[in-house]
Amino acid sequence: KMLQAIGKGAFSVGYALYKTQLGKSMHDQTCAACANLPPHSSSIMVPLVAGYHVSILPILHDNYAYLIVDETSRTCLAVDPADAKAVARAIESENLTLSGILTTHTHWDHAGGNEELKRMFPNIHVYGSTTDSIPALTDAVADGEMFWFPAHTVVEDPKLIVEVWEAPCHTKGHVLFVINQKPPQTPEGGSEAPRPTPVAVFTGDTLFSGGTGKFFEGSAAEMAKNLERMATLPNDCKVFCGHEYTLNNY
Repeated sequence: KMLQAIGKGAFSVGYALYKTQLGKSMHDQTCAACANLPPHSSSIMVPLVAGYHVSILPILHDNYAYLIVDETSRTCLAVDPADAKAVARAIESENLTLSGILTTHTHWDHAGGNEELKRMFPNIHVYGSTTDSIPALTDAVADGEMFWFPAHTVVEDPKLIVEVWEAPCHTKGHVLFVINQKPPQTPEGGSEAPRPTPVAVFTGDTLFSGGTGKFFEGSAAEMAKNLERMATLPNDCKVFCGHEYTLNNY
């Protein structure tokens, strides 16, 4: 029990240090080292709905960042762009305009590129929870909030709605971003407007292929609740997770 207590105490100290600027410095070193390595996985484009796709960006040793792309306006949202330079190159290669960042949680390997991207693209919105300390946060979000992508100021008739689901456990302020397709028009005389259809979910470090994220700041009961909620999504809803852990988990 004493060894367990010592081990737990050492982890707590290390975890607290990781969340400081010391951890950010270590993250920046990792980004620089990985710039000289081949990507851990393939970078591909996954269709969402007509006129929209997700570009999968393998970064660092096993992380994924993502671009949600409106092919008409050439506008994109970046999800967990921890390596700012790698994500900026991907944005440039697709000839896109970055409009915002969706941050699932505060860990540097997910949020570590926010401040640099905000300097590169000063007008972008940075979405995340205030429960976590999200770098460069401009738009605090909470469970159930929704917003259009792209904004109506960019296109007249956007087709996607970004919805926020709180998922505390890996961190206290962890969120999921559910991407919904705009519902069809309510028939004249209809009693109830149809709900948007979930077409994708960005799970950060809550759900992986064959596993879940570690319970750094929460409990098994919280994680079970998160999984039960995700289980209500349609079977054809695409899942985009934060790490490539498939071989490790199986």
